[in-house]
Amino acid sequence: MKTFVTIVAVALFSTGIWAQDLQLVGAKTDYTLSGLSTSWSEPWFLFYLDVQNSGLNTVTCKVRVDKTDLAPGHRVKFCFGPDCYEESVLVSPNPSVINAGMTDTTFVGDFKADSNFASSTAYFTFFDATNQLQSVLAEIHFKVEDPAAAVQDAELSSHMIAAPNPATELLNISLPNPTHERRTLRIIDTQGKTIQSLQFFADELRFNTSNVANGSYMAIIESAEGHVAAKSFVVLH
Repeated sequence: MKTFVTIVAVALFSTGIWAQDLQLVGAKTDYTLSGLSTSWSEPWFLFYLDVQNSGLNTVTCKVRVDKTDLAPGHRVKFCFGPDCYEESVLVSPNPSVINAGMTDTTFVGDFKADSNFASSTAYFTFFDATNQLQSVLAEIHFKVEDPAAAVQDAELSSHMIAAPNPATELLNISLPNPTHERRTLRIIDTQGKTIQSLQFFADELRFNTSNVANGSYMAIIESAEGHVAAKSFVVLH
């Protein structure tokens, strides 16, 4: 089954005295990507933003990402200037130098969904490293139009159990595994960050939540063949 992701880019300009120098250009305001990734081994889906220096001086531009409003299991990372960065990088350490009147076209964002949450928002701020009042914010909305299909095997998910919910010290995670195939479990938080990853062959395992902060999480199990099951749960001490 094909799924679709609608991405809406909204440019919000800061009020700094030089903020008008940086502008987003060439970004589509509303477009759809088909074939949402449902397995961690599949490619990420790309979106692009161009930032223009409309001022009279050279701008040493960096970009930072805010993942606060990403749904659990929704992930973003980016390339900008000379380098591409892993998900853990929130601010590009290496700037892109944009001369007066020029446009930087090197920004490439990557989006991936490992859960069946319907929507997310990520914020990318392009700013002058020498004057952070000069900046422009791109607010990117991700919408999965068929949320149930974001998990590759909805029937498999229906047989998965994560209990008790809320969990205090231990979470029992079970999914029938009659052939004892190798599976991978990932526990992700609301930022899309993996806090635990392990492989197992049994029908059931216990995840220690005693040192996990209170909040909402997602348990995702992937088989060696790429079938994915997911359950959300809450930790409450």
